[in-house]
Amino acid sequence: IPTRLLFSFTQRIYMSNEKKIMSRDEILATLKGMNVAKVEVLYSGGHDEGGVDQIDLFDADGKKIRSMEEYYGGTMVWDEATKGWKPAEAPTDEQRLSQALCVPVYDKYCSFAGDFYVNGTITWDVENRRVRNHGTEEISQDDSFDDYI
Repeated sequence: IPTRLLFSFTQRIYMSNEKKIMSRDEILATLKGMNVAKVEVLYSGGHDEGGVDQIDLFDADGKKIRSMEEYYGGTMVWDEATKGWKPAEAPTDEQRLSQALCVPVYDKYCSFAGDFYVNGTITWDVENRRVRNHGTEEISQDDSFDDYI
C-alpha cells in the first residue's frame, strides 16, 4: 500500500510544516477571480520519487490560458526569536496558489515512497467547486514460492 498522509484534503490544506497555505474556498475564489474555469495538476512517480509535473489553467471554453510552476518554498532562515525555521521571503500570491493547488497530490502520495507507480491528474472544477483525482496506479504484488532445490 502506498505511503499516504492521514490528513484529509477536504478538511485542511497545509504545508509540510503545518502552516496554512490557502483554504479550499480561497483557492476557488482566487481562480474564479482570474477567470479560470479549470486547473489540471499532472503528477507521476513512485518507488521513492515523484511529484507534480505540470500545472495548467483553462478558461470556460477549455482553452489553455497558461501554465504555472510548482512552488517548493523559498530559502529558509533560522529565527532566533522563535527558535525555528522561517522563510527568508514571503511567497507571492501566485506561489501560494501554485503550492496550494499541488497539496492534494502530496496529501495522497506524500514523498511517493513505496512499491507503487502512479500517473494522475488533479482537476479543479471551479464552477462546480469540485476537485477530482484520476489516473492509474500500479502496485507491486509479491508472489509466494516454495521450491526444493
